[in-house]
Amino acid sequence: MRKKPRVRAAQLFAGLTLRRVASSRHAGRHFTIQRVSVALDPAKALYWAAVVNGVLAAPLMAVMMLIVRNEKAMGELVLPHRATPWGWAATAVMAAATAIFFWFLFVPA
Repeated sequence: MRKKPRVRAAQLFAGLTLRRVASSRHAGRHFTIQRVSVALDPAKALYWAAVVNGVLAAPLMAVMMLIVRNEKAMGELVLPHRATPWGWAATAVMAAATAIFFWFLFVPA
């Protein structure tokens, strides 16, 4: 019988932690966990994560619209014809927002 995913994940992370501790011996006696220091402003990282999310939203929404209208992929759960224009309108709004963002990012004022 296969192990539950939580048990497998816990074993994986425990193994990675032990490997990290064992590989960071100093002078053969002390165990320490190595720290990685990165000079990264959390506010800027959050901002750029939101930018990437926004840029990828429109293409992903377009692919999702194609999938939800495909009867072979969705079976009985195909998106109704009445809701299809709303989905494409939301996709168009996201694409326009992305285009406006890039316009203000690259075109000087």
